[in-house]
Amino acid sequence: MKSKFIFHIVTQALIGAAIASIYGILHDQITYTISPEYYTKFKFIQFGLWHHFENVSHSDLLEIVPQFPRIRVIVVGIVATWWVGAILGFVLGLISFFSTSKERKFRVSFNALILAMFIATLVGVVGFFFGKYSINPINAKKYVPDNVMDIKNFVIVATVHNFSYLGGLVGLVLGVIYLTKHSRANKNLKLK
Repeated sequence: MKSKFIFHIVTQALIGAAIASIYGILHDQITYTISPEYYTKFKFIQFGLWHHFENVSHSDLLEIVPQFPRIRVIVVGIVATWWVGAILGFVLGLISFFSTSKERKFRVSFNALILAMFIATLVGVVGFFFGKYSINPINAKKYVPDNVMDIKNFVIVATVHNFSYLGGLVGLVLGVIYLTKHSRANKNLKLK
């Protein structure tokens, strides 16, 4: 039983990390299209993707414009999201292990994980519209690096990113609710 438990939890965490990494790659490719400056003037520096530039210290960096920026965007997408998926997979796998029949554990926890990622996507889309229509770029300027030219799109992408993390949390809660309802339905079937 202990080895099955560990296998189930580790498998779900790895699947969660893989799905979240794919999500992060697609998410960041789209948001890079909206605001390249969000990456070249913030994310590339934040994630330390400036090490290949000679005689440059972190404090001197104002912008990183690599030859192939979309490759670095892939790196940012993976590094920023894999751990969220691993946590989601671990938690949902843990709950499903104890609440679902052994024949359905994998499928039910996988469905809960997909639900969580779908919710993260939806909340990220809400973040796009919130950033576009509700946030005044002039008021947000104090949170934006001084050298950003397109403040509006920078703020939109920052909002999408923040909302997506919030969506991951909401998705986790809804995934747990899904597993709980599935567990109750499963117990009701056993009682009949």
